[in-house]
Amino acid sequence: MRGEGIIRHYLFDAAADRFDDDGWLRTGDVGAIDGSGLVTLAGRSDDVINRGGEKVYPIDVEEVLLGDPHVLEAVVVGRPDDVLGQIPVAYVIPVDGAAVDVEALRERCEEQLARFKRPVEINLVAELPRAPAGKIRRAEVRRMAAETPA
Repeated sequence: MRGEGIIRHYLFDAAADRFDDDGWLRTGDVGAIDGSGLVTLAGRSDDVINRGGEKVYPIDVEEVLLGDPHVLEAVVVGRPDDVLGQIPVAYVIPVDGAAVDVEALRERCEEQLARFKRPVEINLVAELPRAPAGKIRRAEVRRMAAETPA
């Protein structure tokens, strides 16, 4: 981004590498602009999972998981993998009192997602790490995934 309303630097040169010599700020957002100029965001560059050269956008997988009426929240992150680089791992919070059928979620993913996008693991959790404003801390979820043996 660049413009009158965009910051030109951070205090104490923090994140100086995010600004180029022409004043452009690299936000880390990934998206596309259609023919009419409409911008569609697909996520953040550090959230994209590189599974053996195939790019997996977590939102694509999360939308499929959220299509189950028993799923309240779903987060997909990449777990390091010695062969493929990263593999998708899902964390699902059930709707209060609901019993989530993990096998049904797997089948849903098989029906709606290309093989490389399917999570290798679906974990049911009661909560996920959050920032004070309530946003899920994906970096912490990635650490959780990395620390959990496959």
